[in-house]
Amino acid sequence: MPLSIQPCPSLNRMEMKKGLFIFILSLPLLSSAQVSESGILGVWLNEKKEAVVEIYQDNGRYFGKIIDIRGRHAHHKEALRDINNPYPEFRDRPLLQMPLLENLRYEDGEFVDGTAYNPRLGRYFKCKAWLVSEKKMRLRGYLGFFFATEEWEKIEWR
Repeated sequence: MPLSIQPCPSLNRMEMKKGLFIFILSLPLLSSAQVSESGILGVWLNEKKEAVVEIYQDNGRYFGKIIDIRGRHAHHKEALRDINNPYPEFRDRPLLQMPLLENLRYEDGEFVDGTAYNPRLGRYFKCKAWLVSEKKMRLRGYLGFFFATEEWEKIEWR
């Protein structure tokens, strides 16, 4: 006996299209909503793949410090100093263990109201961050109306 496939009499073509359309629209919401606040904790590699930054929580705020240096300066990372810092008293501090992100607080899916320091430029920026996925974070630094965004990658550390 040959098998024949008959359309479901209770669903018409318009209802099926509507259901498919709603499902497709909801896909981005499902992927971005699954990342939790604690997902920012851990070890991240910056976009230039030169600084390894540990992000940790202290009293409800989030901070990040440099725990390793890679790339062309890796062979003498212990000797690297914060020579471009605008404050003379900080110019002799080592880059390793130096604070890079300070005072981020979690609000509505983003980490806001923080400060980021760029040792290459010797500048402090207002910043915010958000998780794109479990392994990707975007960090945006602001200077007045101008901003720049980097994408960092979460890595396994030792």
